[in-house]
Amino acid sequence: MITDRTGGRTSIEASIEGVTDLFLVVEDGGDGFTCDWANWINPTLHGKETKLSLLDHKWESASSGFGKVRKNLNCMGQKCSHRGVLISQPSIGTHSVSKIHYKLPPGFERFTAEGILDTGGTSQSNGSQASVRFTLYADAAPATDSNLDQTGGEQRLASSATSGLTVGEG
Repeated sequence: MITDRTGGRTSIEASIEGVTDLFLVVEDGGDGFTCDWANWINPTLHGKETKLSLLDHKWESASSGFGKVRKNLNCMGQKCSHRGVLISQPSIGTHSVSKIHYKLPPGFERFTAEGILDTGGTSQSNGSQASVRFTLYADAAPATDSNLDQTGGEQRLASSATSGLTVGEG
């Protein structure tokens, strides 16, 4: 688990040899998903003689607990940043609980990335509520779908707050 107090970043490396479906998941750190803005920095597949940035590979599906999953932007469409410093590397911005599914081309053996908390989340509540886990799942979807459904995604935006209300006469 990473928090602002632990530096807000972690290196991620995993073997993906023989994997056909890769799921990048950001889970809540256990204290609720408030302020859990997260970014996958430079997510890369490595083969014997080649590399592939996941930003150059189309995902099959992507869902985020708040805002949207975005390439080179955070979950609310702003430039990705960590502790106020803009991120210049390729990145995928999201918010817990999120799941990004990729079908992998053959020939790749290793996945690397850096997981960071985005300033958009750590700038709220003095960073005390931002806590996430970056996890990878191979060939089987993680059991996070029910959590994703509960978070409300885009429906939690203030601009959507009254869209489902009907005002009665009088």
